[in-house]
Amino acid sequence: KTRSWLDQGIKEHLRDKLTWAVESFEKLKMEKPADKKLYQDARDELVRLDKEEKIIEELDSSLKTGGFVEPNDTIDYKTAAAAVSKAESFVMLTEAGIASLKRCTYFRDLREAMSSAEGTKDKA
Repeated sequence: KTRSWLDQGIKEHLRDKLTWAVESFEKLKMEKPADKKLYQDARDELVRLDKEEKIIEELDSSLKTGGFVEPNDTIDYKTAAAAVSKAESFVMLTEAGIASLKRCTYFRDLREAMSSAEGTKDKA
């Protein structure tokens, strides 16, 4: 089960399975070279997941400000654009990361369009 969860956790980017499998591997003291490689790959994936989770936080944080809510608000799409660029460079692999990137990209594009249209409405 440990080998299976190491492999599955890596392929599917699943923290819970990886954490359990890494702990199990350490308890079982598996010695085969192929097992050790799988273990190291799993540890590397856990580090990658930590980085992805930080980028998700940045994406989500970039949407908390810069929207046009009140008449005197300033539309800011550049903060979201920077977060999107970072996420695209990193390559998001988890479902949560991909969803966060899509959401932030949508609002970046919306804010950019609103920013260029702001003040262009004809007055009746």
